[in-house]
Amino acid sequence: MPSQQHEVKSAMKKWNKEGAPEESQAWYHKNHLKNTLEDFSEQIRCTMGCCVVMFMSHKKKASQTLSITLHETEPQNARKRFSISSGGTKEWTVAGFESFAEWSKTEFYSSEDEEDAGSDSKDDSNRPVLPEITLNDDGYALLPVCDGIGLKDQHELIRSIFHASYKVCTGGSRPVPWGVITASLADYLEPSSVPTEFVVKDPSHIKTKKLNQLWKHWEQHSAAEQKLVVFIKAKVGDICTNIPNQGQKRKSEKRRVSALDLDKEDQDQPASLSSSHTTKHRTLSAKHSNQTTPDDVAINDQYMFLESLSKAENYLELVGAVRDLAILANQKPISQ
Repeated sequence: MPSQQHEVKSAMKKWNKEGAPEESQAWYHKNHLKNTLEDFSEQIRCTMGCCVVMFMSHKKKASQTLSITLHETEPQNARKRFSISSGGTKEWTVAGFESFAEWSKTEFYSSEDEEDAGSDSKDDSNRPVLPEITLNDDGYALLPVCDGIGLKDQHELIRSIFHASYKVCTGGSRPVPWGVITASLADYLEPSSVPTEFVVKDPSHIKTKKLNQLWKHWEQHSAAEQKLVVFIKAKVGDICTNIPNQGQKRKSEKRRVSALDLDKEDQDQPASLSSSHTTKHRTLSAKHSNQTTPDDVAINDQYMFLESLSKAENYLELVGAVRDLAILANQKPISQ
């Protein structure tokens, strides 16, 4: 009898510390987690008047990854649940998902991560220096050399490569919204940015096998002088409104190049021709100094008059568009 009691106590102690076997846990959370959470949140709402927001995580044994979910009390008076009630709470939810996933990873897979990381945590003094990320003229990251770099440092390189591309897309330094991208990859990234069926998530969650696939894919891009990662969309609110888009940049650059070319042509012209060109603009300015509307200006000089009113690029582009529209209208045949 004493031996049986000892076995029972040992089994009870193990159960209280480790819980049910993983197979039983998997069955329980698959079949009962949702209903249990709903019953729990409703019970404490009714008995204690509490509202609940909870993050939950559990292992997914088949793929050795994590399942992260959020459960919250259904609102009784508010119009929306807390997690979607405002832009700020949406960002908080995404950040919470990522932070909780990072913490859960160390909770469930700590020993496995130590094996994958190799000597990352054994002797920091012997670790190779993390290479710096070099950017091309457009701001996209070039592929660094990662030979001898540990798993954690490779995670950081991947994070930096994605962040550089996201910075090009947003015009700012907002963090990459990993949770949003994971849920809708095709909406945010060009398909060629990652291997087929590759799941984009916080780099710290990428296992060695998938990481090697990603590096090999990027090596092919680098050899072909292609961008490693290209974002086609940013999370709502991440775009800097004071940064012109690519189309505006190209127009501005074209206008600046045209001005430089004009200056170069003036320098290459004979002195007499260049002088007369300058005199024409000075005369025009003096001629129009007392005229305040295009109606007071000769028809051939109206657009030049409009351009003299402001040097703002958007305004000059508008004047140019009006001029082009007038030319098209004159070219269009008039129907009888």
